Amino acid sequence: MALLVGIVAMIVVAARQKRTEDGNAATAFAVFSKNIDRIKKNMLILALSGGIVALATTLLLIAEGPASLTLTAEGQYAQAAIVALGRTLGFIPLVMTTAIVSGVYSPAGTKLIHVPAILFINMGVMGMAGSFVTGALIMVVEVLLLGFIAQGMDKFPGMKDLGDNTRTAMSKVLDLALLVGGMLAANAIAPSIGYIWVIGLYFLNQASKKPLSTMAIGPIGAITMGILVNILHLIGLFPIVVK
Repeated sequence: MALLVGIVAMIVVAARQKRTEDGNAATAFAVFSKNIDRIKKNMLILALSGGIVALATTLLLIAEGPASLTLTAEGQYAQAAIVALGRTLGFIPLVMTTAIVSGVYSPAGTKLIHVPAILFINMGVMGMAGSFVTGALIMVVEVLLLGFIAQGMDKFPGMKDLGDNTRTAMSKVLDLALLVGGMLAANAIAPSIGYIWVIGLYFLNQASKKPLSTMAIGPIGAITMGILVNILHLIGLFPIVVK
């Protein structure tokens, strides 16, 4: 519920930001009309894709995300559906703007198809059939709304910014997660030294003229720490304690 309320608040704040200058949304997004038409031409394939993804969710073959996966594994399907709905609201600006600009639509759409699919779990054959049909219909509705979304983006530029910021935030969180994971792994190899090693590599990389991706620093730090410790152990300079 906290996730859902937070995302709704984020969308409301973004929607309150409106254009300060007069503009024609149709003209502003005319360059993307071919992309929208291309997506609509593949509506049948996307509908089948949505139905298959929804069915696979009902059959517990795939999950919407790690949070809903944990709840689904515990049999808390209503809570898992709420989490999936919250994440869907956050993904709508991201998926829609990306589709409009690139002309490529996600096979799972905005992830809304996962919400009813989770609720259809344990309903037998009728649940599987309902999941497939519902997923296909949701995908069709999403594709048909692309033109409307394109026009709305001109009136509410904050929604477009929300999609861009969501994409950036996902990348930053992944960078941070891999960096911290690398620190923990390196510290497990060499207690007290591992943290300093990875943090040092991070700052050296930031100061470098040709820095590597931040995402790579954590794994590289853990791997190099392991190699260095093994070399020092072979020459008798670093004792390895096996627990």
